[in-house]
Amino acid sequence: MPVAEPSGEYQVDLSVDLSPIYGKIEDRQTIAISRPPADILERRLAECASDDAAARRRAAQDLAYFKDDGERVFPALIRCLDDADEGVRSAAVYSMGRYPEQIAEHPEAMIRVLGDERLDASRRGYAAYLLSEHGPLTEPARAALSAAKERASDDDRSRFASALERFEERAKARAAGGR
Repeated sequence: MPVAEPSGEYQVDLSVDLSPIYGKIEDRQTIAISRPPADILERRLAECASDDAAARRRAAQDLAYFKDDGERVFPALIRCLDDADEGVRSAAVYSMGRYPEQIAEHPEAMIRVLGDERLDASRRGYAAYLLSEHGPLTEPARAALSAAKERASDDDRSRFASALERFEERAKARAAGGR
């Protein structure tokens, strides 16, 4: 996961296969980048519609690294949520976490993930966290978090309960004049 540096650059663990973007990379090598090349964005957006599930998965993963292009990337990630391949859907949810502004503008994407029983509980839990942290404080968001908590297995219920508690804390803070 990229880590922001004070210079505005990101330290990126490139153990995932980003070598097509940056050339030959040794395992676990970390390099500083300010932004991936623009032509790579176009390729990754196109690969989201590829016939090859591995290419779609890789594209959904790589789209996490285009923070400055969230308005173009996020709709592609939303489309990835409809993919037949669970790996593509899972990668899309992970990448969406890099775009908090778009989550605030498009909470329906996270609400949709919460109800997608095809995704494992950890990804739905991550979506719950993202919605509770960055989503708008609306009744549909609250209802979706509550429903996800009720549907969850006993083992997974705590992650959804935590997200709902965080949502309620934010709502109380806003009512009191905070964020």
